[in-house]
Amino acid sequence: MLNRRTLRIKAMQTLYAIHQAERSNYQLAQDFIVETLQPDLNSMERQDPERFEGLRKLALMQLEESVNKKETEEELPLMARQVATEALNFYRQKTQQDRLRFVRDATNSIEHIYDQYLTILLLLLELADEAQLFQERRYLDDGLNTKVLANNQFIQALRQNTTFENEVIRRNLKWTEEDRVQYIRPFFKDVRQDETFQKYCEKNHHTPEEDAELVMHLLKQVIFKNEMIKTIFDEQNLQWSEDKDTCGA
Repeated sequence: MLNRRTLRIKAMQTLYAIHQAERSNYQLAQDFIVETLQPDLNSMERQDPERFEGLRKLALMQLEESVNKKETEEELPLMARQVATEALNFYRQKTQQDRLRFVRDATNSIEHIYDQYLTILLLLLELADEAQLFQERRYLDDGLNTKVLANNQFIQALRQNTTFENEVIRRNLKWTEEDRVQYIRPFFKDVRQDETFQKYCEKNHHTPEEDAELVMHLLKQVIFKNEMIKTIFDEQNLQWSEDKDTCGA
């Protein structure tokens, strides 16, 4: 779930991205100065390369001092001052745009992780429903009482949690009937083959610790390692390979 560690990681990633963008924008601003303050080879007037070299140095110095918020007492030639001002304005505008974009992307990423966390919890409820339906519609008794999953205390508490229910409704999250046929029912076949799940089904009653252990096992060893489930979430989130650890925390 979303915790302080998750938020710290996203914040550090965002700050690092902003820092890299600032460095890149500063380099672009320097390049603008260098490219702008060059002799005009097409001009009929005599061009002085040394003069332009001096103007570039002064403009670059002005840019550095302005970016670092240092005051300069040196009076710059008009051309150097104008070019330095243009470069500074470019740097500030581009950096502000990048900051807003990275913060927006980080916010969207956190929101998406939260949606996927809730969707995974919904998947547990869907598996419990499928386990009960499977028990009711099968014709042969193979000794595997799968409907005990529906009685799992964690799953029952989740099903009765109004905060969870309201969040799911508010964010319009659900597994559709098509999802149940295409994904959940085939996935439950894999769950039934899991040795830990089979041992769990051998008992009709479980302690809270046993119920919690099974849920954690299903999350970490079954759901997150299932290729079909991985494909579903990969299609929704290109960073799922990183974010799944957060969802299972």
